[in-house]
Amino acid sequence: MSKKLITKDEFIKNIGKLFDEEVVKMRSEESYLQARFRASGIADCPRALTLQLLNLPEDKYPRAKNDTAKGFKLMQHGTDIHTFIQKVLIHMGLMTEDDLEEQKRIQDDEKYLLSGHPDGVLTLKDMKCLLEIKSINSGGYKYLKEPKIAHFYQGHTYLAFLEMQYGLKLAGIIFLYAERENDDMGFKPFWIPRDQKVIDMVFDKLLSMRATLESGKIEEIPAGYDPTNKKMIPCRWCPFNNTKLCRSGKNKISEFPEANIVANIQIQEKNV
Repeated sequence: MSKKLITKDEFIKNIGKLFDEEVVKMRSEESYLQARFRASGIADCPRALTLQLLNLPEDKYPRAKNDTAKGFKLMQHGTDIHTFIQKVLIHMGLMTEDDLEEQKRIQDDEKYLLSGHPDGVLTLKDMKCLLEIKSINSGGYKYLKEPKIAHFYQGHTYLAFLEMQYGLKLAGIIFLYAERENDDMGFKPFWIPRDQKVIDMVFDKLLSMRATLESGKIEEIPAGYDPTNKKMIPCRWCPFNNTKLCRSGKNKISEFPEANIVANIQIQEKNV
């Protein structure tokens, strides 16, 4: 696709603005069609997770978004930090190329409908364990004393599926938080041993959400959540918190005729 060229003076004067506009445009052109539950969101409200799989057109079902150039640039910065840390750990002999997410990608089609890509597997002198790298701003880094709860469940989800799909024996998870605004890149590592109870909770949640999809329904708002309460943090920031989606009262997929639910179509095909 041809692009409109700009002059030297336009570049010097407007590159910041033009760059940000192009970043947002590039992201908007990417496909967001989702056919699996994502491990990164496993701790989220199950109603939000199932609504996400409906892939509803946003012109009819608008949702809150944070598609800003700043947000996307931060994401890319985080990706670059991840790649750099992985490269150094490989050079140290603690990881191999085969331990990275490209080779250990999770794509469960048969039972749990989960996708994800863990950051890697560490081979230490006394054990093998999952590595989860998280870049964090200086404010959050300063007061961080333990892994964030969403990361805790995400990590156990990766660990469980790496064991199941690749036959790995992992003793636990090391969460490595990197301070992205510090030139010296400070680290805060946290060791979390493998917890079978947490893994069982993850599997139960995935099976429950799949069963809901198979029945043609959408999860109801779970106990403890209140999308009308502005102080309820998970609901406050949820992109589906509006009267057409979460607060619509609809609990059947058929009530959303525009739904393009790839996962449910595949379930139906497997059951024929």
